Amino acid sequence: MTSFDALLIRVRQCTLCAAYLTDGTRPIVQIQPSAKLLIIGQAPGRKVHESGIPFNDASGNRLRQWLGISSDIFYDENKIAIVPMGFCYPGKGKSGDLPPRPECAPQWHAQLLSHLSQLQLTLLIGQYSQN
Repeated sequence: MTSFDALLIRVRQCTLCAAYLTDGTRPIVQIQPSAKLLIIGQAPGRKVHESGIPFNDASGNRLRQWLGISSDIFYDENKIAIVPMGFCYPGKGKSGDLPPRPECAPQWHAQLLSHLSQLQLTLLIGQYSQN
């Protein structure tokens, strides 16, 4: 097992913010060192939390259409990495989903992104990733 594989296991087993999540932890991340495109979004929504598949909702359909790529390419982790600001569904707020939990990005981003040696483009989606 490589250090990257071990890191990915730790990320997917993360419970750092479990005390704040009413729907429990289920870190959603898609990444392999060979990815050339990195998409950093906000946090998974309820549908994504339930399916475990990033952007498996209406916003994902719009994003794939906007990018002009098929689902097969979009979900090929060797080509496209998806690393949100918050890896778990943050729960429902008064006017939509709550913001991404602040623990994920500082804990995991630098470690994960340091493995993307083939990266050519990063797409920041939403105010949390852009800030």
